[in-house]
Amino acid sequence: MLTMLDKSSNNVVDKILGSYKLGLCFSVVVNGYSMYPCLTPGDVVKVVSVNPYMVKTNDIIVYKKFESHLTVHRIIDKVMQNGELIGFLTKGDYNEHADDYHVPLSQLLGVVVKTSPNK
Repeated sequence: MLTMLDKSSNNVVDKILGSYKLGLCFSVVVNGYSMYPCLTPGDVVKVVSVNPYMVKTNDIIVYKKFESHLTVHRIIDKVMQNGELIGFLTKGDYNEHADDYHVPLSQLLGVVVKTSPNK
């Protein structure tokens, strides 16, 4: 789970989900341990919205699967249907199993491009 760093970040998320803008940046604070040891609570991650077709396996993405929060997990596979990319299979580094859902392209907010560890 992530917390938006500031109110302007909420506006950026709305813009990305509403119109799929590319290249928008925002920062969020990590709240959970699902990506431990790569990310720990209090770490700040910088996220850039990208074309989903440019995302690669092993990238760390931020997505909005649930209304109440954002999620940051690693892509472990792409989900294809009839030869077309329709989403991503994700997993938290610390979690034993992959997530039991796939992330549709419409829920992708962006790729983590920088992390600032909590000191």
